[in-house]
Amino acid sequence: TMRKVLLSVCLSLTAMLAFSQQDPQFSQNMFIKLPINPGYAGTNGAICGTLAYRTQWVGFPGSPKTILLAVDAPVPMLHGGAGLTIVNDKLGNFGFMHVRGAYSFHKPLGQTGLLGIGLELGILQGSVKHDWLAPDGTDGTADQAIPDAKVSKTTFDIGLGAYYRTEQLFVG
Repeated sequence: TMRKVLLSVCLSLTAMLAFSQQDPQFSQNMFIKLPINPGYAGTNGAICGTLAYRTQWVGFPGSPKTILLAVDAPVPMLHGGAGLTIVNDKLGNFGFMHVRGAYSFHKPLGQTGLLGIGLELGILQGSVKHDWLAPDGTDGTADQAIPDAKVSKTTFDIGLGAYYRTEQLFVG
């Protein structure tokens, strides 16, 4: 019982200190492998490009809109592949821009298998516009927590991933 109470308190404190992120949503993830997993870079054996656009809640102001560009290719002299991903994600007053470069080391496994172990480095810029409309119809200026000008912040982003493929399946 004391152990359960202590565990509950520790988990509650951990939850208060945790940070999270909002990743863009796509409904056809099997076609956008590089933005999800840097281990995929160059494993297809050719120069590959992906362009995707997604909008949700069409006709509503501030509806989510996401555009993605991903390009990757094998780089034999590096024993792997390289890729670039650019994502612009808008959700209401929030905007996010991701730019990431990826490298994947390739290791053949079996007769047709290929393992890619990847690392991606990039930047993430988040911004919040100031044109709020509160539920009561006011512009939100009475709330000191709401910024009265556009706020933007840039930080570094790092990712790791593994991707394995054969002629019949892929796992990442």
